[in-house]
Amino acid sequence: EYGDWRPHPERFPNGLAPVKKKLEEYGMRLGLWMSPFTVSKKSEVYKAHPEWLVKDKSGNIILGQGKNPVMCIMSPFFDYLVNTCKRLIDEGATYFKWDGINDDFCYSAVHNHGDNKYEGEERAERYGYGMILAFTKAAKILTEYNPDVVIVYDVTEKAKSNIGLSFWSEARYFWMNNGASWYGDLSKYRTKSIRSIAFNYNQIIPTVLQTAAVYPHNSKIYGAMRYNINTTLLGTNGIWGDLSEMSERDREYVNSITKIYKKVIE
Repeated sequence: EYGDWRPHPERFPNGLAPVKKKLEEYGMRLGLWMSPFTVSKKSEVYKAHPEWLVKDKSGNIILGQGKNPVMCIMSPFFDYLVNTCKRLIDEGATYFKWDGINDDFCYSAVHNHGDNKYEGEERAERYGYGMILAFTKAAKILTEYNPDVVIVYDVTEKAKSNIGLSFWSEARYFWMNNGASWYGDLSKYRTKSIRSIAFNYNQIIPTVLQTAAVYPHNSKIYGAMRYNINTTLLGTNGIWGDLSEMSERDREYVNSITKIYKKVIE
């Protein structure tokens, strides 16, 4: 369940260890996708700590990823999230993508962004300012816990009030996850917009801190695979999509280009 973040007992009866072992055979690391403060109403943490939920100005809970409630990172949920990630690190995960982080302001007076001596709007603004600092602190704790851990924060969600430079001191941002993918555009259009991130800012911000993802498979309509892979190698550092849509020939083709690239950078 969202919030508990434990391997599904039927799909992963032996936990994450077999997955980690198989990935290591290919020289890969175990990475996990998380919507870090999204919780299912069926989750243990939701039932145990409803006081940690993000509330709007009327005191109603706010829904986030998958129309699930969200916890406030500036409440005791912070420690819960850090400890949950530590447990997953102990199980072998060294890469986290933190996704679905909407910036809906929290008006609660029982969290660490202001009590009743502050007006509701000020509590919300303090949350908007402090949220990214809290995530930065969490990333710092986790990377100190295990220096091999890499954390990527998806900033493509709605209404970001505060992104800033602080998070780059500990982890990475992820740009341009959606766009044309919403309406099934597998052409170069989406990838061109992604490539602009690396092109526009690479002289002041290392591209390794600005990850983005392109489609790896080759659309029969658009034939954009070469352009997409070149964009990844130029600095966006990621692919995103259904690898099963790639034929064996496509995988061999992408691998051949990547091998040449690796020889150059080495």
